[in-house]
Amino acid sequence: MRNSLKTLATATTIFLTAGLAHPDLRAQPVRDRILDEVYVTLDNGRPTIHVSLTFPFRYLSHFPQDSGDELRIRLKPVRVPSSDKDAVFSREGVRPDRADTIGLMEVLYEGDIDGGPYLTLFFSGPVTYKVVPGTDYRHLTVVVESPQ
Repeated sequence: MRNSLKTLATATTIFLTAGLAHPDLRAQPVRDRILDEVYVTLDNGRPTIHVSLTFPFRYLSHFPQDSGDELRIRLKPVRVPSSDKDAVFSREGVRPDRADTIGLMEVLYEGDIDGGPYLTLFFSGPVTYKVVPGTDYRHLTVVVESPQ
């Protein structure tokens, strides 16, 4: 009986060690991206761009202040797990559904440029907008007031 338990324990150890070494069975990083969700809605008759981030970021500023065909939002990471620090310095872009209804060409996270990271929104032409940072440090809203 004692030898059976020892054999079972050895087999279990080998199985677990082999399983942990196999790349398909190892745990992947929780996040390998910054942009969690980007979508466009119509709120009170105004097109609104909603951006959800996977990490908390503090909104610092944006430029140009009220209008333009490119909107640069400067962010500062608040808390990032050490295993996911590389994602902060990455570059990632998306074009959400319904983007063409407001002339939104792309939403780009730029963690790899000086002075960044930035969240940059590119429009096909000048628009007037209002940036509304979320209170939870994970959401930003851009209300598109009107095309210029």
